[in-house]
Amino acid sequence: MKIWQGKFKNFKSAKKKMVGKSFSSHKWIGNQVNNFDKCQELMKSKKNIPHKLTYRYRSFLKILKKVKEKNSKLCILDYGGGFGLGYFYIKKNSNIKFNYTVLEIPSLVKKLSKRTSKFNFITKITKHNYNFINCCSVLQYINNWKFVIEKLAKTKTKYLYFSDMFIGSIKSYVTLQNYYGNKIPHWFLKYDEFNDEVTKYGYKLVSKTPMKTMRLNIETKLPMKNFNKKDRIPYTLNLLYVRN
Repeated sequence: MKIWQGKFKNFKSAKKKMVGKSFSSHKWIGNQVNNFDKCQELMKSKKNIPHKLTYRYRSFLKILKKVKEKNSKLCILDYGGGFGLGYFYIKKNSNIKFNYTVLEIPSLVKKLSKRTSKFNFITKITKHNYNFINCCSVLQYINNWKFVIEKLAKTKTKYLYFSDMFIGSIKSYVTLQNYYGNKIPHWFLKYDEFNDEVTKYGYKLVSKTPMKTMRLNIETKLPMKNFNKKDRIPYTLNLLYVRN
């Protein structure tokens, strides 16, 4: 089965072909809760968190080590951060001082916020005191992704980090992602369109690197041979912006 199939001009058209509840399904939420519990146990041991979970957060930790100031405590918001993997990974693999907040859907927050007091879960941005916002592999699932960027920019956070971004030298379009029996609308974005949207709020791009991942046992290049060449991107990107 192909990971992505079909091409649509917008989310409305793609949603007509959508199957399942995707990230609000009991299966996805159950997996998030199970992974949270597993990481809680791993924090008590000398075992590492499995690579299949952490690969998207490895570049995130490298960036944090570069931007942190001596003897300071980072205040981090992980937008769409799932069960809080970022917290577990940073805590287990560094000595960085930080406060961590995950923004997620209400049904997941309701289950996980009762399980820990070491970091926070929220459903919407209510404070503007973050100095680093991570947005990992999430905007492609949001219809009005420009509105999300506007909300993040209004926090006046110094660093915005968008990782595993499905962007490239293409025209923006929507496809459907096959995901555990679901078919989910999924953006592939034009790089210039995305970059212009972020920089218009007073941010500048300071780092652009490829996200080296494994998908269907293929490293780096995305399996998109079922798309026309003009619609393909070779890999996803990690983009770090700093406020001017």
